[in-house]
Amino acid sequence: MIVEIGGGAAIGCDDLGNSSHPVVILTGGLATQRTVWPDSLCTALVDAGYRVIRFDNRDTGESTWSKAPSGADLLRMVKSGFGSNDQVAYTIDDLADDVVALMDTLKIERAHVVGMSFGGRIAQAAAMRHPQRITALVSMMSTTGNPGLPSSTPTATTALMTPPRDPFDVAAVTELAQSQQRIIGSPGYAMPDDYVRDVVALNFKRGNNPEGVLRQL
Repeated sequence: MIVEIGGGAAIGCDDLGNSSHPVVILTGGLATQRTVWPDSLCTALVDAGYRVIRFDNRDTGESTWSKAPSGADLLRMVKSGFGSNDQVAYTIDDLADDVVALMDTLKIERAHVVGMSFGGRIAQAAAMRHPQRITALVSMMSTTGNPGLPSSTPTATTALMTPPRDPFDVAAVTELAQSQQRIIGSPGYAMPDDYVRDVVALNFKRGNNPEGVLRQL
């Protein structure tokens, strides 16, 4: 479903389980839609007694897409340093506030917030900005941004920062996503190529937004 969270913004989300149960909010990573959280995981959480909310961050899937500069214009601003008239579309704090605005709309007072990668940064910001609303924080595959913490390997960084040959071609995006998973995925729980292909195909139908990826980055 799609819900209005105020300020002209809308968030695409799934609201699963009993509305009276403790809430788990699943926050996805850079450029990922809520399909990054498998149905099997959500079903297991519901069966364990939780109400599960998974959603698309701004600029992905069914949520509001920004009209702010992207592509060459955004890269120019990044390289030259932002001038007095240059503005980013949103910050991590804004995305964290989106989580709480979604909670307000769904009449959720408190929630366990789970974030994956970039979503972990969003979840951390939500916990810092709205501690009274967050029951627990789970930050997965993420960081605080402290430069003293270990960084990813050069191979993993290259894999994550490499754009697809054509971001509007489903085959090219699928090929890249499959190769990325072979590098950054769990060696003990490999993600099958067929599963990655099906998720990419579904995401193209729901809303493929390459310019939004750059804004999030």
